[in-house]
Amino acid sequence: EGETASEVIVKNTVLSPSGEQVSGMEKFEPVLIQGKTFQHIVIERFEGQVVSAYYLVRATDVLRFDVIESDVDWTNPDLVIETLPEHKALLTMLSTLQTP
Repeated sequence: EGETASEVIVKNTVLSPSGEQVSGMEKFEPVLIQGKTFQHIVIERFEGQVVSAYYLVRATDVLRFDVIESDVDWTNPDLVIETLPEHKALLTMLSTLQTP
């Protein structure tokens, strides 16, 4: 209570496997989905796994949606995370999200 949405997002985002706290909102990428702006960050890209979080700021709260992708060629510099199957499924789900 009493925190801005940005403060809540930063406070609740810890990178893996380093355990490092995110330093600020500049680490996030805004993603527009069906007229809603989500803040996206890759939390982990290590040992065949990619973990991302999508945050949605609403009037009185912040929603967080996580997606975990396994068996990924995580060292591939050309990897487009949004095209991975579980990420695509989450993005599809987020496109149907109805908020007040």
